[in-house]
Amino acid sequence: MRSSASLLGRLDRRLRVLFGVVAFTGIAVGTVVATQVAENAGASSASNGTGIFPNGTSYDAVEYNQQTGSSGAYYTYLKANSSGATVIDSMVSGGGCGNGGINPIITNPAPPLLNVTAANYSSGYPTPQPGGSLTGGTAAGVAASSNKTGVCSSQSGYQIQQNSALILGIGSDSNVANRIFAQAQINLANNSSSPSNVELVETFSGSVVGSETFSLAGGVTNAIADTGCGHGPVTTFPGGSTPESCTPGSAPPTGGFDTVQVWMTGPAGNSVTVVTAPNNKNPTSTATSIFYLAKQICPGQSISTTSTTPNVPQGSQVYVKITLDPADTGCKSYATFTANANDPETTTIGSTTYQTDKSIDFGAAGGTEHFTVYINWGEESGCQPSSSGTTVCPPTLVTLDGVNYTAQTFCSAATNPGDPLCTTSKEFFYSTYIDANQSPAVTYTPSNGSEDVVETWDGLTDWGFR
Repeated sequence: MRSSASLLGRLDRRLRVLFGVVAFTGIAVGTVVATQVAENAGASSASNGTGIFPNGTSYDAVEYNQQTGSSGAYYTYLKANSSGATVIDSMVSGGGCGNGGINPIITNPAPPLLNVTAANYSSGYPTPQPGGSLTGGTAAGVAASSNKTGVCSSQSGYQIQQNSALILGIGSDSNVANRIFAQAQINLANNSSSPSNVELVETFSGSVVGSETFSLAGGVTNAIADTGCGHGPVTTFPGGSTPESCTPGSAPPTGGFDTVQVWMTGPAGNSVTVVTAPNNKNPTSTATSIFYLAKQICPGQSISTTSTTPNVPQGSQVYVKITLDPADTGCKSYATFTANANDPETTTIGSTTYQTDKSIDFGAAGGTEHFTVYINWGEESGCQPSSSGTTVCPPTLVTLDGVNYTAQTFCSAATNPGDPLCTTSKEFFYSTYIDANQSPAVTYTPSNGSEDVVETWDGLTDWGFR
């Protein structure tokens, strides 16, 4: 039937749970779904005169506000919904490429909010395959000055040319350490008069989790390359900018990432530069590069969401709550947490085909924590928990890699090794009941011939999925 949020793999970072109906010999019998809504919030287009932009979103953010000279507010950390920076880093050194640049950029104070490095791929860029690694690169110097950042290579500094990469990663400052990015909006200039092709490649713990390609018009001075392809979780952009048209490669990284590489894939001889506002090509610009940090759940805390799927009655929407064990010692970052009550999908496991129409996605950073999950799938129809001349309700399906599904297993508590993610209870309600696990409590009245299905799950597992 449906499923909850707990995951095992470490490759793609999304846990997906499906609820629906089982079908034998290819005959479909029913369906169900679930999701949380992406956030629509944006940064203000106004600068306060120091290169620091207010953060009007519900996501903590790191802004790369490169200055001229080393003492400006190069990196700023802004809490969600804040008007001023919590932490400001200046740059100790960067400069041009006369001395080969620097790798990584050193900040004051250290450690940095953003880890800025570079690489050259002398044999060409590797093909970004989900779960694969980016091999063949050698360290290169970073050139950062005059509101521009690039890679030291055969051309002059401050440029990213073909087969070079500017690498922007999560820093080690205590405000950002062990967290992940939910989204990056990178402000670029095309140094060439002809269009330049740009690719962003996101990784998590060294494994590729997403990529996007863009075509920048010749001479464009403020082009926002967005890892979310303009579709969230933050859907407004600095300076009121419109993001560049985007083609997802291995799909936007819904589970988050800790590093993004900026490539210029062609044509040869062209180059692009990461620029910040204002820059020497457009001194009136208010665009900058912003890295939104994934939200967190900490020990003893719960997060919950209810689907708001259009044209689905309230009693058939999906509610899910995830709680992190108070005994755990660290917080967990998550980039997505959604439920959808109308998400049709056909899944075959062995010789059995399932038709599902409700789902839950939870995209989190890798790590081993103890979670419990409560799910109210809402009203369902067409099945019963046992075979009494009726259609038997199928199991909830779970995938840890976004491709391969398994049926739920049952346990009294998760064990590792053993069964690190399992269902501890599954209840069917046929008459009015009160769900006190929601706050405030919600009263449900299943229709005649229908039932509500409620599950609890226990997990001791690596929640690094997609």
